Amino acid sequence: MIEAYHGTDWGEPLVKPRIGITSAFSESEQGYYLKRQYVEAVTRAGGLPLLLPTTPDVAIDELAQSIDGILLSGGGDIDPHWFGEEPHVRNGSIDPIADTFEIHLCRSFLAAERPIFGICRGVQVLNVAAGGDIYQDLGEQTGSTLQHAQKAPDWHATHQVTVNEKSSLARILGTTRMRVNSFHHQGIRTIAPHFRVAAKAGDGLVEAIEKPGVPFTLGVQWHPERTFTKSPPELALFQAFVQACSDVTRTK
Repeated sequence: MIEAYHGTDWGEPLVKPRIGITSAFSESEQGYYLKRQYVEAVTRAGGLPLLLPTTPDVAIDELAQSIDGILLSGGGDIDPHWFGEEPHVRNGSIDPIADTFEIHLCRSFLAAERPIFGICRGVQVLNVAAGGDIYQDLGEQTGSTLQHAQKAPDWHATHQVTVNEKSSLARILGTTRMRVNSFHHQGIRTIAPHFRVAAKAGDGLVEAIEKPGVPFTLGVQWHPERTFTKSPPELALFQAFVQACSDVTRTK
């Protein structure tokens, strides 16, 4: 049931923070798509999810003013042009329009110090938008044998991460060690200026970053939207993000 008003009569509307969630574009289907778990997680945490089409025809600054926070979702690889490199032979499919849209939107929110939550590709977009870079292929460029692209079901946590005990992430999760799911072959190499490492995998790969001193600018390499129904710490991530967006709503 959709809640629209307080009580049983027509009173003041309920105001939920508006969370813009980036989507992907399918060339073959000529349509935008987003896995439903992102919407379900934001809704469960108390936010109003709004799907953002990655299109060159939208005024990004105007769009940024219409939402209270952005959730940068997972997806394909990032064009290495954005961090000054030529494409590695194992760099996968890219969407240059999505890259441009997401990086410029992210930079708009970074400048305004408004809430950003990056997931998988999203944490990589956040790091690149803020001036960092990424490995184009972990296997080739790091030599790690840890399985970052798991074969297990998406809701199953397969490898451990260690969370920086001084980080906001540790406070939100309520733990400094946890197992996470993993579906990526790229990852953060050089962390962006003014950010800090919030979590690492056993092979040393950065698994989460955050920007201190702002309400909520955080990204994780794993997929909490696929595990939040079974994992209270993962749900807490979405709740903290939505709460930060709610604070933006109240100050408007």
